[in-house]
Amino acid sequence: MMKFYLLSLKSVTILFTLFLLAGCGGEGGDDSSGGSSASFSYTGKTSAATASDSNYKDLALTGSYGSKMAITSNNVPSIGGRSLNQATILPNKLVIQLTKTPSGTSRSTRTSQDMSAEICESGSAVADGQGNENSGDFTITFTNCAIDVGDGTTAIYNGVAHSVYSSDDSFTISYQNFTIQYNGTTSSLNMTFSCDSNLNCTSYNDFSEDGITYRVSDASVYGDSSSGWNVSARVYHENYGYINIQASNLIMCDSGGFSSGSISITDSSNSEVISIVFDSCSSMTVTYNGNAETVSQ
Repeated sequence: MMKFYLLSLKSVTILFTLFLLAGCGGEGGDDSSGGSSASFSYTGKTSAATASDSNYKDLALTGSYGSKMAITSNNVPSIGGRSLNQATILPNKLVIQLTKTPSGTSRSTRTSQDMSAEICESGSAVADGQGNENSGDFTITFTNCAIDVGDGTTAIYNGVAHSVYSSDDSFTISYQNFTIQYNGTTSSLNMTFSCDSNLNCTSYNDFSEDGITYRVSDASVYGDSSSGWNVSARVYHENYGYINIQASNLIMCDSGGFSSGSISITDSSNSEVISIVFDSCSSMTVTYNGNAETVSQ
């Protein structure tokens, strides 16, 4: 079996764990409606939302759902407690080495390959596609692939990672119906990273709640489950478009809502139009146009 460029597969895969949520650069900035720049499920409106008497409760829930998804996705395993942040987009490039043929070898193109023995303690990981040191397009399918993540514990990978890279060092890496089981919890990813040759990047995470499709774009998450989570993100609602959120000191409930903390929501006016204070795991106080109302989570 051909050895991989620069790093062993196991080393690359550990780094692969680190970048699952990471993003860099700015927002997508698409002002059209009815389209999507990701390859998955979100096909809703992509211009800025405008809060109104008829939709402010929906937008409040959008902020809450988006915060929950950002926090849940952030809880993928990392090495030695290392935090995920903007800088960790760089390991994204290393996943390309899973399928990239090194220059100067006798084989100029890599094709489909079973990488299970080098990546997985058990289970499988198989790459299908074609590429070389300049460009390529591969799909890597993980099936119950158990990986030692470097802290004495094991993560179980399932799902599809799609990697496309070009000679100018631009790349897109997507995760479709991807799950990671770790420390008794399961994180779900439906995420796309796209970076140009200057590492100006965007990231997207699409999900569904109550029959509505949402997208979280370029989320930044820090904090912990004890002191609370802080989230900055852009969240899209398929019917209304995107809002920008700033969440502080969010404490998650086992039921999936928040027991305390707050969220500030900015719409197309570029100013705060909705504020949320979480009262319990079942309710939140939503303030719009100076009027406060209790809304079910």
